[in-house]
Amino acid sequence: MRFAVLASLLIAASGSVFASQNPPVTIDTPELRQLRQAAEAGNRDAQYELGMAYASGNGVARDLAEAARWMRKAADQGLADAQNDLGVMYQEGLGVAQDSAAAVTWWRKAAEQGVADAQNYLGIMYDNGTGVPASSDEAFRWFREAANKGHAEAQNNIGFMFEIGRAVPLDYEAALFWYRKSADQGWPPAQASLGLMYSGGNGVARDPVEADKWFQLAALGASGNDQTRYDGLRETIEAGMSVADIVEARQRARDWIRERARRR
Repeated sequence: MRFAVLASLLIAASGSVFASQNPPVTIDTPELRQLRQAAEAGNRDAQYELGMAYASGNGVARDLAEAARWMRKAADQGLADAQNDLGVMYQEGLGVAQDSAAAVTWWRKAAEQGVADAQNYLGIMYDNGTGVPASSDEAFRWFREAANKGHAEAQNNIGFMFEIGRAVPLDYEAALFWYRKSADQGWPPAQASLGLMYSGGNGVARDPVEADKWFQLAALGASGNDQTRYDGLRETIEAGMSVADIVEARQRARDWIRERARRR
């Protein structure tokens, strides 16, 4: 997978607060004092919560170095969420010197404990050869671990590997299966990939209306350059469609949105 995709997602990983823009504040409360006491006494959950507080500026002055210090204490005690978030901090250089190899080390620890985000990140690192020697086989292995847990990005990533035959035999049906699982969770890249499969007739009968539906949904869920690209795909396929077919595609997109809202 493209490393740019990883870089754009790391800050928002699994509800991570590292990108918080909260103004620095310090609130001396009994709860915060108890949290600090527990952290200093070696309670790993308290250490993680204190690290998160420093990362977000929630109750304390925002301090990413302190956040990393407390995350490290919790991670050293085997707390998987702390290991995953510490990997984010090392990859992005948040409160620590940027170090992709260290990010891989911490993501591996979290991945081996079953954290789907870490498994997906580890797959991307192997796929790109970042912080670790490139290995499509290892990338596929970790993507599959995360995808089987329902991780939308990993499902898209494994779909891509099946589509191009990387580490596995080319298999359009398998690609469609994983793209659909990811797209049904609202992941825009997978929705766009489904649209491309339908527009090209790869592994499925060519269906411009269904392709247009997925391009519309992808654009609705994306932003910035991705949104522009998905809108471009939609405009390209609609240029060869009748007005009735365009109307039908938009109705299908609305129906999908309503059905997804109903399932939630």
